Amino acid sequence: MSDYDILQRKIEALESAISASREQFSAQLGALKDELGALRKLSAATPEISQPAETAVQQDKVNKDTLASAQVNRVPASEAEPSTVAANTVTASTAATSTAAASRADQPADTPYRTTSGYTKEQKTSENKATENTSTENTSQRQQAPEEQAPEEQTQEARTQEAQTSLVEAEPGFVSMMLSNAAKSIIAYLLSSLSIFAAPMQELYHRLIKLYSHYQKQGKAPVFLMTLGGLITLTVGFGYLLQYSFSTLFNDTLKALTGFVIGAGIIGLGVLLSKKETVFKDYAASVIALGLIFNYLTAYFIGPYYGIVGEATGFMLLLAVTLVSFSLAIIFETRVVSAITLIGGVFMPFIVGDAQSAGMVFLAYLLVLSLGNLYLSHRIKWPTLATITFFLSLSVIEFIGISDTVYPLAAIALLSGFFYAYIGFWSFNGLRLKESLSKQDLTILIANVFYFIYVIMQLKADDYLIAGTFIVHAVLLAGVIKALHLIKSSAGPIYMLMLGLLVASAVFVLAPADVTSIVWAIEGLAMLYIGFRYNHRLIRAEGYVIYTVAMLGLLWQGILAFDSALYSGVAWHWINLAAFGALSFVAYRIIYTFKGEATAAELKAAFIQNEIFTFWGALAFSLVIVWNTHEAMAVLAVVPLLWCFYRAARHQLKFAQFSGYLLALAFAGRVLFGMFDVGSTIITEQSVISWLALLELLVFVWGITFYYQRYELSGRGKALALKLHRAFFYLPLVFIISGLLVVLERNVFGLDRPAFSTVWFDFVFIAGLIISAQRLISLSQKFYEPDMLAHYRYILKETSSLLISTLFLYTVAILSPQWMFNAAMLPLLYLLHRGTKEKLPLTELLAWLHLGFYAIMTLSSYKLVGNLHFSSQPLPTMIGWVQALLSAWALHWVYQRNKSSGAGHVLSGYVRTGVYLLIPVLLLPRAWRLYEAYFSVALWGSFAISWLMYKKLKVAALLKELKLLFIAAILSTVVISFSALSGANELPGLLAISAGILMVSVFHYIEKTLALRKINASPYYLLQLISPYFYAFAIASLSYAVSAQLAIALVMTGLFFLYLVQESRFINVMRDSLGIAYGLAWLGLVSVPILILYQMIPQAGGLSTASILIVASLVSFAGLWHLTHQRVGVYRVFAQKVFSCKIQYWIFHLLVVVGYMGALNLIFTDWSVGTTIALLIHAVILLFLTLSDKYSGLLRLSIALYIITAVKVIFHDMGDFENIHKVIALMCIGSILMAAAFIFQKLRNKQIS
Repeated sequence: MSDYDILQRKIEALESAISASREQFSAQLGALKDELGALRKLSAATPEISQPAETAVQQDKVNKDTLASAQVNRVPASEAEPSTVAANTVTASTAATSTAAASRADQPADTPYRTTSGYTKEQKTSENKATENTSTENTSQRQQAPEEQAPEEQTQEARTQEAQTSLVEAEPGFVSMMLSNAAKSIIAYLLSSLSIFAAPMQELYHRLIKLYSHYQKQGKAPVFLMTLGGLITLTVGFGYLLQYSFSTLFNDTLKALTGFVIGAGIIGLGVLLSKKETVFKDYAASVIALGLIFNYLTAYFIGPYYGIVGEATGFMLLLAVTLVSFSLAIIFETRVVSAITLIGGVFMPFIVGDAQSAGMVFLAYLLVLSLGNLYLSHRIKWPTLATITFFLSLSVIEFIGISDTVYPLAAIALLSGFFYAYIGFWSFNGLRLKESLSKQDLTILIANVFYFIYVIMQLKADDYLIAGTFIVHAVLLAGVIKALHLIKSSAGPIYMLMLGLLVASAVFVLAPADVTSIVWAIEGLAMLYIGFRYNHRLIRAEGYVIYTVAMLGLLWQGILAFDSALYSGVAWHWINLAAFGALSFVAYRIIYTFKGEATAAELKAAFIQNEIFTFWGALAFSLVIVWNTHEAMAVLAVVPLLWCFYRAARHQLKFAQFSGYLLALAFAGRVLFGMFDVGSTIITEQSVISWLALLELLVFVWGITFYYQRYELSGRGKALALKLHRAFFYLPLVFIISGLLVVLERNVFGLDRPAFSTVWFDFVFIAGLIISAQRLISLSQKFYEPDMLAHYRYILKETSSLLISTLFLYTVAILSPQWMFNAAMLPLLYLLHRGTKEKLPLTELLAWLHLGFYAIMTLSSYKLVGNLHFSSQPLPTMIGWVQALLSAWALHWVYQRNKSSGAGHVLSGYVRTGVYLLIPVLLLPRAWRLYEAYFSVALWGSFAISWLMYKKLKVAALLKELKLLFIAAILSTVVISFSALSGANELPGLLAISAGILMVSVFHYIEKTLALRKINASPYYLLQLISPYFYAFAIASLSYAVSAQLAIALVMTGLFFLYLVQESRFINVMRDSLGIAYGLAWLGLVSVPILILYQMIPQAGGLSTASILIVASLVSFAGLWHLTHQRVGVYRVFAQKVFSCKIQYWIFHLLVVVGYMGALNLIFTDWSVGTTIALLIHAVILLFLTLSDKYSGLLRLSIALYIITAVKVIFHDMGDFENIHKVIALMCIGSILMAAAFIFQKLRNKQIS
């Protein structure tokens, strides 16, 4: 069996397995679809089973107890509820499902059913997998035991049992899941926006999510969301209804009564629902909250909004509604009622559209509301309510602001109430101080004091009143600390922090604006010192905060207003600047003095202060310099620079090093500004200040790395110093390039004559700089590593190479501009020698680039003369071209002398080869320009030069050029010879042919090509292969030139190839092209008869021309007979490869027919009777030849000729004859035939006998 059959069987088996699996899967899928449809019908027909009321009450009680215990243990209620509810659910469902469980005992153990809702996705997945496995097993059991119960009956029984065991709670649906995800996303986005309150809001967010999850697991998520949306919608609608009714309907009494009656009715409905059914408890609480919100709206419309009653009465109404809401919150579902009541009460002004500013009544009401909710939070043990109260109350006050109509003292009193209420709630647990404060407690206490300071300072009151308020509160807090001995408690540090902040705020308010930051900073440093002195971290933290804020304010004042001090004469900004540095130093010294007690962060802060002080010192020095003299700043910047690096070395500073580097930019900036100022980059043209700045820059760049080595500094500064030190050695190169650009601008494009001016002195200065750098390296080489030292010396050597060339050529250009390009040969060879000897690749490349000077010289000369003729060029250009050839040739000599290898050595070899290739063809352009007709002779001369150079140098490229020149010379000779046929002068063609024969003959004679045994191994193989054919062309051309007969040329060509093919002396030369020569011999000899037959050869010349053509035809027949009938070895080889002997005989005799037919047509008229007789005689001769076995194959040709003769006589010749002529012709033909027959028969008999 073949591999193909095996593979085909495997493919068929795989396809059958796939089909079977697909059918089985389709059957299982259909069964599952039928089962799903039946389950849906059964679920629709089965009533829902509800829990007993007592069980629900017990479950609710258990849930409440669990919630209370979870709050006592500081565990979120939502974390305890799910497990408890799940446990209670299972307990409650046990009695309800006992009957179903008893009936289920008869089922197989693997029958799938659900025992509870609220199970996780993983349980669903496992149950689905179990269902699939069970259905598969049941299918197999049904197939094995057909007598068992029918599948439809089993399925129906399983569906009934599953419906009986399902509970009341439904699974969360798609809508519920979508709403859940949307609510979570919205809440998460809103809470993430309040980044300042991230800590408390995060807990609130988790509680809301868990609360929603609680309802979601009960299947009440849509109800929850719709209830919440209904509350909001009804609240807004009722608000607008009240606004409309109060404006257009009812009198004042009815307005008040209507609103309160509606609110009371809704509250009563909620109370009834709460007492009637436990399952409606959450919904009833929401209804109660809605009624409370209506009462809030009514009270607010009656009081502050429309002013139906006075402020006192309105306040009493709001207070009454608040008291009622607190009572209901305590009696009923406290969390929901209290939370919604708080939100509705706080946002009441926004709902009714009066949220411009908070009046006194609203502030008092909001204070009462906040106090009540704080009490409720403590009473029901729900801290989240207090957190929401804190943030909502402060947020509303901040958002709407405090009305200008409120008296400052009243506003301060009310705001102080908020301040102390929140302090007391989050630092005390009832009447007892908290043992420990959580992160949330600390966050709210700090936020409370900061907001209190902020909002008091926003009041439009006298500064003394505000400062007095802060002092009074500071004294009160100090009294509390003293009275309750809080200094050693957990709340003591935070109380000290609040006290310090209040005192600092009072100082800020009373102190002048210009020195406020200084006073704050001094206070912060004092607290910092006290904190270290008494080892109290919280006081130190407070000191850090005050000091940081003060220093930022001081810095901000200096940035914004320092510029005006330069002109106004105000000294505050200078005082602030001095204070900034002094305070930074004091802060650093305080921390450093107590470094044993300081933490890692504090030591880091001390380090930063030291950095700031150092930077301040540098800035102060710089400002003093700028204040006194602007121009000397760049030069005198060395003073702050030394200060920065001194401090960095003494204290291991980082930013001080960066500052020092920035100051060093002043030197570079001064140099660049000086260049722009004088409009030149030439160093010798700069001002004295620029020279000093450049000197300082060079010293800095050179010496900065030794500074790092001396003081053993590390880091990025050291790396930058090393880079700058390395850049120092590139500066001479930059200066040289800058000078060259100036030379281009002034002397090349500007056409200024070079002179010993600033540019030349600039190059001399650069030379001195390089010498100085080399001397400095020698003096300080002990500081360098060997590799680095070698690298720097390498850079200087490369740069000095460029400078040597530049200075030399520029000096020559100054002395003699016209010979500057010729002088480029000296730096070219010198730089190449130096680069190869000292291993300087860029110097070597620079030497190569000097060849471009010859190209520039050629371009300039072309623009001057207008052509590239050598004789027309100026003397420097002609000498330059010779120098270019000599330089190109000498490149390789330099590499060989220095024994250098690499890419340059290889390239120089190519360049030298290019020179060698250029020499043979140097004179060809001139020959073409002056002697175009004799260009072929020049090509043969170039061939001779190339051949002689190759014999001497043995360069492979010359051999290739030799072959190309040989082919080009032959083609040129052929072209010029054929041009003579068109009437051109014949002498150039004859000279080209003669020169070619002479050169080729001399070449073969000297190279002794006929004596070679293996012509393939000869480098002149192509020349030897083509030479015979060139000789043939020469013979044909000369024959035609002598005889003016194409037939003679063709015959001579055919005979020449015939001679080459059968002559044994040429067998080695002709071996690879013997077939071509053999074919050309046939072509030359066959062409003449065919051309004569078709009259393609001119016949001008009469009978003598015809005689010549006949003779040529006879000679060609002789040659063809020699090819077809002689038994030469070469002929036999081609006879076996191409045609057999019999076919060659046929071809020969057919060509003979063509020959004499054409010859007779030349002598007589076309197709005369003579051709008939000749055909007949030929047929007879062929018939006689067939007597020999050698020519037996010609019998058919003989018969064909007889038939052709007969047809010609009957249909062609007889038509032109008269009767007598016909008789004579027929008699002659008959006689010939009879005589021939007789003789043939006789000879045949003899042959047989």
